[in-house]
Amino acid sequence: TSPLRTRFRVAAILLIGVATALGVFVERHFDLREIRRFVSPDGRHALIVYRRPLVFAAPGQTGDAPGIVVLETAKGTELQRRSVDMVQLVEEPQWTSDRVVVKLLLDWPLDD
Repeated sequence: TSPLRTRFRVAAILLIGVATALGVFVERHFDLREIRRFVSPDGRHALIVYRRPLVFAAPGQTGDAPGIVVLETAKGTELQRRSVDMVQLVEEPQWTSDRVVVKLLLDWPLDD
């Protein structure tokens, strides 16, 4: 292997490493964006889905983005928070008088 080819490989590896690190930094430190809000039938609570920005994503992959789900009161007090790997997994919640459930994802009490 020639020295030039070795330098090219090292430069390519470093470039990929820097791009990956930059992408991880941006995804973790930039503002979350609200993409869905589910309000309870009585209007006392809301389940809000936030998406983290993706640096590298093919068209149509925005639902594959990680994010968080937050349960809030109508006054904006946060009651629960959970990270999700893909925001598209957050489906319409089932509300009862004392709980909110998203199938296979969360089951939270509605404490005020």
